[in-house]
Amino acid sequence: MGIFRVPVLAALLIASLGVALSGTSQADRKTSQAEKLIARAGQVAKEVSRMRGLKLEKAIDRGVMSKSEIRARIVEILDREYTAEELDAEALGLKRLGLIPESTDYVKTMLDMLQEQIAGFYDQHEKKLFIAGWAQRGGDMLMAHEIDHALQDQHFDLDAFMSADRKNGDSVAARQALVEGDGMALMLEFQMAQAKQAPPWGNPMIMAVLRKGMEKGAVSLASVPLALREGLMFPYVSGVEFVAHFRKHKSWKTIDAMYLKPPLSTEQILHPQKYESYERPIMISAKRPSGLAGYSEKVSNVMGEKSVELFLRSHGVRQGRAVTAAAGWGGDRLAVYAREGHKGSKLAGTVGVWFTSWDEARDAAEFFEALEHALPKFSGDEGTARGSILQCKSRSGQFVAERRGAEVLLILGVSSGASDAIRTDVWRNWKRGSTVPGP
Repeated sequence: MGIFRVPVLAALLIASLGVALSGTSQADRKTSQAEKLIARAGQVAKEVSRMRGLKLEKAIDRGVMSKSEIRARIVEILDREYTAEELDAEALGLKRLGLIPESTDYVKTMLDMLQEQIAGFYDQHEKKLFIAGWAQRGGDMLMAHEIDHALQDQHFDLDAFMSADRKNGDSVAARQALVEGDGMALMLEFQMAQAKQAPPWGNPMIMAVLRKGMEKGAVSLASVPLALREGLMFPYVSGVEFVAHFRKHKSWKTIDAMYLKPPLSTEQILHPQKYESYERPIMISAKRPSGLAGYSEKVSNVMGEKSVELFLRSHGVRQGRAVTAAAGWGGDRLAVYAREGHKGSKLAGTVGVWFTSWDEARDAAEFFEALEHALPKFSGDEGTARGSILQCKSRSGQFVAERRGAEVLLILGVSSGASDAIRTDVWRNWKRGSTVPGP
């Protein structure tokens, strides 16, 4: 989704469950709640293994971490999985789309958010489960969720599963949603079983209540930019809704099969029937426009339906309209180009090109109409429209949107003299039409 990812962490968000945190770490207490939780892990693991239908191949290593230790571990994982240039590029993409302010220290913001929200995580690189030393409630539930991740890893190799194309953030987000939705659904079934109740999926209200609870629990994230907040919550909220769609009538074996035939897009997660038909996204290949001589590509990514929604909402489009305008997404490619010598994630000297393809012309028209509201908000300029072209001025250059049939092109930060040439070049040379490969 072009949103910050830590692919080797299968983390459980305290806020998403409404589980309380204490004000200070208690990891040094020998009889802390977290240590009691660890002591119970063997019993919980047997029950989770039975319920999930996945054999526990070997015992799961586990430990307790303080906030500072968890932050240090996340930094270590980032250093292992990403280069500084890759993190700068991800920040640049988000800033170019206005999803975070240009002044945002992207990595620090995400580290702060993760440090506060993580109740525990399973590190598939070390094959070890860690519990936050300050977690005060939800012991068995938290353990059940993380043990489910360990079982996923033992049977489906999470490292390999999450090693998807880094130039397709939408695909990575969809896989994350499966992994976390699996964990959330199992956790809820585990909780219901402890209360001697049947799995909840036959209750039409359960998902609405669960979503409301998770959103209420995320109130502590209110100061975080919408795209980061919702991007972090997406795998849990939409992931459990996706898994619940299938668990209502099908066994866990159906979910197991998805690790061999993974969801390809956030569109499939948001609309499970599109996973059932296995609707493949359209691939779009970018080529640097001739009007950007002296520039090099810094970002190349697929944003996906969820990110389209978040882009519109981040720029003043109400949620219901943004959801409707994002539906019908068929494929996209975001590329950000920077002048030679550009470093870091500053917007000066950069141009964003976002090409979107839609299922039908009317879907593209809905998106373009939403842009007519969003771009003036984003740029601070009312803009001028002529036919299917909208132009707005901004501090970093022109914003230009153009629709042709079932496709919409958006260019951000371009000089007025280069706009027409770049648009012509992209329409002519960006290739589309083939679909994303998959099983």
